Amino acid sequence: MREPPAFRETDPASLSLAQLTDLHEALGRWLEEALAAAWDDAPDDDLYQEVYFTVLRLAQERVLRQQGELPRG
Repeated sequence: MREPPAFRETDPASLSLAQLTDLHEALGRWLEEALAAAWDDAPDDDLYQEVYFTVLRLAQERVLRQQGELPRG
């Protein structure tokens, strides 16, 4: 199993929208690969959870930015 894209020390709020989207999608693909990996090739649970929670933070930042673009009312 390949290593996930660089994600540690990443502050979602400091990323451009393109960087945020790219990292979110890349880590999502990595999670899918990790779930499909053979048991003996799968990443350890700690790494999987670290990537999973990073994906959640990235998704939350994307939602917050999209909400800021919508008209209120």
